[in-house]
Amino acid sequence: MAYQNVATPRFYVNMLEWLDSVGYSTGLDNLFRTLPVDPVGNGLINTPHSLSLTAMTDNGFMAILGHDLPIWENYAYLNSGETAIVLSNVVNSSGGSTDHLHPDYNGFSIATFSGYGVDAPNVDSFNLVYAESSYIGSVIIGTYYDMPHSPELKLTMSREMDGVKRIRTKGGADLVNHKYTKPAMWGDAGAWELYEGTPTNQALSRSGRRSWDLSFSYLRDSDMFPDVSSLANYETISPDGTTWNDEMNATDNTLLNEDTFYSQVIHKTNGGQLPFIFQPDNANNNIDGWAIAKFDMNSFKFSQVSKNIYDIKIKIREVW
Repeated sequence: MAYQNVATPRFYVNMLEWLDSVGYSTGLDNLFRTLPVDPVGNGLINTPHSLSLTAMTDNGFMAILGHDLPIWENYAYLNSGETAIVLSNVVNSSGGSTDHLHPDYNGFSIATFSGYGVDAPNVDSFNLVYAESSYIGSVIIGTYYDMPHSPELKLTMSREMDGVKRIRTKGGADLVNHKYTKPAMWGDAGAWELYEGTPTNQALSRSGRRSWDLSFSYLRDSDMFPDVSSLANYETISPDGTTWNDEMNATDNTLLNEDTFYSQVIHKTNGGQLPFIFQPDNANNNIDGWAIAKFDMNSFKFSQVSKNIYDIKIKIREVW
């Protein structure tokens, strides 16, 4: 689906940034933060880079933004122990390899991986094979979450020009001050652009700040919240009436590993305060269908419309 249409949204959440923000890990290199996407030479990047990464789900991903890796035939990969993790291409990451993120074009790359849940082997290190003259803006490693279905047909998409200020003089002339009209360049290219060689027209890239007002109806409680909103399920009773016992896994269906909107998106963005990568349609991997965004709201209201069924409204706003 094209034309910027919204279908089933996907949220890509930076786990390293979240773990650092809550004090679980410390000293996170700025390279592994979602923003700013500020390309630095690879000669300044230590590799392999050990990662303090936990609380992953089976839906893992790696995104590298603002890079020129193909110029120098560079590539990146993740390790679990001594084993390279198998990656699946989403955008510009395959390059003929299954365990290396090997882009065909400069700009950005996204790949997914599976099988590394809360109790499975975790991602231990980020590795980069590079030439010192190339650069990377941001490396994002985390988990993604798909909404259960598309939002209501009545939705709003906006393009804001909030960086443009206009005043009218006493003589009737308009004076316009452009503080900004779009995200900062990611190195030699505009945000979310792919290119070969030396780009020549990137000053013409998309302008405006995007936002989405979305309403989701008839969401099950199991889509919204984990069975147990705690780290462990000791002394709990499941929805089907089963009482926890010592033969069960203590983290099953709990806060960190349950695939729910609250667990994987709201909780791991600190209530929307941390930026995430937003894809309005998880079936559309076109390069114009991505945004770095935050929730533009102070609270999340879940309105019960029938037994165990909820409605929710969310506002998402592009940030840079």
